[in-house]
Amino acid sequence: MEWIDVNCRGGSARDHAAGTPTVAQLLEEMDRLQISEACVHSPWSEVMAADHANEQLFEDLVPHDRLHAIPEVLPEGGQHFIDKQADAIEDLISKGAIAAVARLSKNKFPLTPWCAGAMLEAMQAARFPLTVFYPEIDPNHLNETLEAFPELPILLQEIPRTGYNRIVYALMAKHKNLRLVCDPPQFVLAGIEYLVNRLGPDQLLWGTRYPISEGGSAIAGIMYADVSDAAKEAIANGNIKRLMEEVRRG
Repeated sequence: MEWIDVNCRGGSARDHAAGTPTVAQLLEEMDRLQISEACVHSPWSEVMAADHANEQLFEDLVPHDRLHAIPEVLPEGGQHFIDKQADAIEDLISKGAIAAVARLSKNKFPLTPWCAGAMLEAMQAARFPLTVFYPEIDPNHLNETLEAFPELPILLQEIPRTGYNRIVYALMAKHKNLRLVCDPPQFVLAGIEYLVNRLGPDQLLWGTRYPISEGGSAIAGIMYADVSDAAKEAIANGNIKRLMEEVRRG
């Protein structure tokens, strides 16, 4: 089976003591687990300004066709984002980005139309997926944004192990543009089976959460799920391929 990782980190080494993975280490891990491609977050986006983290991420990944950048986006601030959202998003896409991430806690803004509407509108027009992390987002804000921008794919990552998630599952049933990334924090007993049986596989993606989690457990969570081979293929690679192909370039 082909695997495309939607949640991992890698970049230039700046502080080995912090355990930040280099691109070489990420590629070695991908080879170990037979992962063909990866969508990569900057390991520095939590501590660096978005412009600088994005510049470093693109520089680190450009020699590697297997690695696709997920840069950071802002509703304002930074030379590439003030009052020119469409140009900013187009610039990220032209550099090879296949999605972007909003670091809501670090940058202290709500993901709402009144605050981030220009950014979200530009991303929707380009069909440019937005990644958000479950611990950082207000569910009501997420619901409002999904409703206001129904053609914008939103990828929800790092959902904690809570068994039946009454917030996320209800949002997925209501909004087909919400995708859940099946990564190690989310795996629960029979969780994949429940989601596939209730919603089908089309809203599910897959990620390892490297280097925080063991990637083998993420693979096992899909491989041993009691769902069809077609559903496993869709989660492991098919759904993210479709999103990548739908990004409007140029």
